[in-house]
Amino acid sequence: MRNWMTGTALAAALVATIASAETLTVTVEGTRSASGTVRAGLYDATGKRVAAKMVAAAVGDVVLRFEGVAGGTYAVKVFHDENGDGDLNTGIFGIPTEGYGFSNRASGRFGPPAFERMRVTVGAAPTATAATLQY
Repeated sequence: MRNWMTGTALAAALVATIASAETLTVTVEGTRSASGTVRAGLYDATGKRVAAKMVAAAVGDVVLRFEGVAGGTYAVKVFHDENGDGDLNTGIFGIPTEGYGFSNRASGRFGPPAFERMRVTVGAAPTATAATLQY
């Protein structure tokens, strides 16, 4: 009986954990070519990357889904890795030569936007945001 109760308690805890995990859908807008991949990083409020996704590039919009995201506040950074080297390539002055964007279609001046402008709150319902690529 005791083992059954322990097993039942563990199963209930697992279901509660799964139920509290949410999906964050990111629509990446304005991909200019089907070359390479589109990569996205999910960052917490401290700036730590907590998840990453990658999908094949397609002209126009592509969609990435972060599943199993704990409720909280996050930011998403994306880039179009056209040459497939895994890096956001930059030119002579550090200006990106591949498309990049941020959640909430936020843009920055001389660097990435502030976290508050990129902030996405993941809660009890599915959450969605968009990032427009800048080339």
